[in-house]
Amino acid sequence: MPTLVPITRELVGIYKQVRLRALQDSPSAFCSTYARESLLTDEDWLNRTLGLDGEKKIGFLAMDAEEACGLVACFRDETDSSLAHVISM
Repeated sequence: MPTLVPITRELVGIYKQVRLRALQDSPSAFCSTYARESLLTDEDWLNRTLGLDGEKKIGFLAMDAEEACGLVACFRDETDSSLAHVISM
């Protein structure tokens, strides 16, 4: 059974792989494209990952044993901090 683990700087490479695979698999589910995100630098991916710290945004990888099989990311609602909006799954 998959478990969710927070996306951290140590998992940036896995996050990048899963995100790019998702963009190829389900392009209409995202507001971005594989072509655009595949051009991001390692520094861009690290900065993106560091922004998923739970303050305004948070992200999780779905892990099946040692294999990543999905991801989810949320933004905290600007007017009600008890609410979040799923932006990627």
